[in-house]
Amino acid sequence: MLGFAHYSNHSMPCHPLRRTFVAALFLTLSACADDETTTLFNEAGTWELVSYQLDAESSLRDIDDQNQGEAFLLKFRPDLGVVQTAACGVDEQDDPTNSTCRLTPSQTSWFCGCFAYAFEGSQMAWKEFTAGETPPVVDPPIPNMASADPETLTIELSGVMNVAFTYEFRPLPSGTFGSDGDRARFVFEQKAVRTFDQVFDDLEDRPVCEPCAMGF
Repeated sequence: MLGFAHYSNHSMPCHPLRRTFVAALFLTLSACADDETTTLFNEAGTWELVSYQLDAESSLRDIDDQNQGEAFLLKFRPDLGVVQTAACGVDEQDDPTNSTCRLTPSQTSWFCGCFAYAFEGSQMAWKEFTAGETPPVVDPPIPNMASADPETLTIELSGVMNVAFTYEFRPLPSGTFGSDGDRARFVFEQKAVRTFDQVFDDLEDRPVCEPCAMGF
């Protein structure tokens, strides 16, 4: 007759020291997880506007590369908590529908905005400041809620299906790239960091912008 080993349904008692170690390890890992900020993507570097929708009635339109190629840019510096916007046009009111940046370089200039920002999950919070000033403190966005600070805009972010390194921002601050500050949508594609260099030193001698912060 074959014999079978007998296994008890009762677990072996856990040694008090082992319980203490496991509990301490769990608390440490939990604290580390709480300290980490998870974001939809790594925003560091330069981003170019590739398509846009300025109001709820219109549809998403692609940039005309011959006129507006590399004419509407963002540059993020996560280490500073600062994003600089740059638009090329005849005047500050030009937007992606009418900019002649590449068609008439001698008549166009760079126009910039500076924003302190916080990024968490699929939301950013932006707050404007003047280039050269100390960036304001921006509280991380609260999921699915508008900012309690009227000077801070909450921006919803989403990926573009089957397109790498490309994300939609909804909206941008009012007046930025023609945004209404409410329903406008902007799709940006990540570019080489040096793409933003023209904003500070334009090869076609356009008037340029001041960096938002030292070393930007």
